[in-house]
This record gives sequence, C-alpha cells and structure tokens, in this order.
Amino acid sequence: MNQIERIQDMDNRMRRAQVSLEQFQKMKGSFAELVKDMEVLSSYYDSDAWMNDYTADEEHRIPNTIRRGVLSQDGLYDLLTEYDAFLEEICDLLEGKTQDSRKMDDEM
Repeated sequence: MNQIERIQDMDNRMRRAQVSLEQFQKMKGSFAELVKDMEVLSSYYDSDAWMNDYTADEEHRIPNTIRRGVLSQDGLYDLLTEYDAFLEEICDLLEGKTQDSRKMDDEM
C-alpha cells in the first residue's frame, strides 16, 4: 500500500470509527441494563424459585393470561447461553488485536 492509499484507508477507518463510537456511546445505558437483567435472570434460573414457578406452571396453577416465557424449558437457558457467547466475543475483541491491526502493523 502506498502513502496515498494508506492515508485514504486510515481516514476512512477514522470516519467509520467515529460513527461506531457514537453509536456505542448511545447504547451504553442499554448495555448496563442488559448486564443487570441478565445477572438477575441467571440468579433466578439457578434458584429454587424458578423450579417452583416452572412446576406451578406445569401443574396449571399459573394463569394462562400472564406472560410466562421465562418458564419455557429452553427459552431462558437459550438466552443465557447466547448472552454468555456474546460476552465471550466482546472479551475476545477487547483482549487482542484484530487480524487487520496485526496486518497493518506488519505493513508500517
């Protein structure tokens, strides 16, 4: 990559990064809520309370008129698993350089 191409590439990356950072800053509050909600849901799922609620639902002691997706056999487990995988991906991104940054280091 010659000097002009490098400058153009870096400028494009800077513009994309500015937009992405603005978007992430707007989402920060939502992410904090997500973390708190997932901690509460994980504790609930691991507790006797979830099993008691699940059993009550299976025995038709919970009214059909209320939302109770949290009591489905796989719904909450799948959400918690998906969240864990998401956090792992985020940690991987934060812990190391990406392939592109390593490549750029080699070229400079």
